[in-house]
Amino acid sequence: MRTSWRAGLLMLALALAAAGWSPGAISAEENGAQAGIRFVHASPDGPAVDIFIDGKPVFRGVSFKQATPYQPLAAGSHEVALYPAAAGGVGKPALRTTLVVEEGKKVTAAAVNKMAQLELLMMVDEADASAGKSKMRFIHAAMDVPKLDVAVKGGDVLIRNISYKGISTFVETSRHHLH
Repeated sequence: MRTSWRAGLLMLALALAAAGWSPGAISAEENGAQAGIRFVHASPDGPAVDIFIDGKPVFRGVSFKQATPYQPLAAGSHEVALYPAAAGGVGKPALRTTLVVEEGKKVTAAAVNKMAQLELLMMVDEADASAGKSKMRFIHAAMDVPKLDVAVKGGDVLIRNISYKGISTFVETSRHHLH
């Protein structure tokens, strides 16, 4: 089945042609061996959230459908906590978990599901694409939506049968397809 534009809006798509490091609350001097992390808020009933890493606020007011820039981070194990933005990092977080990030890797953590069952989907990102091409992956983050196919309008199906919480492999495509 091909996805319509409306169904496509329900699914989170991350185009990963090229991504740079962004400055943030955790400085390179504190980091040691570098890695990078970004977050995607894909919980449809969730309020804006503040994201803390190892007890420090790193992103504030991240709302549904928003993706943060990459944050430099030391490789290794980190405690991540998501709090409703209105809480200011006080009280019980909506989610607390431990993530392990490998040296030299950039990862995306997508907060999915309803707030009462919030979970993070972790994926290692790739930015290198062939000349004149873009690399992208798709994350099916639309609850209550059946398996989807992802296609270029008027073109080929790029991803087939992706289920809820499914993460596709990277697909290279011509840049002109990404309008």
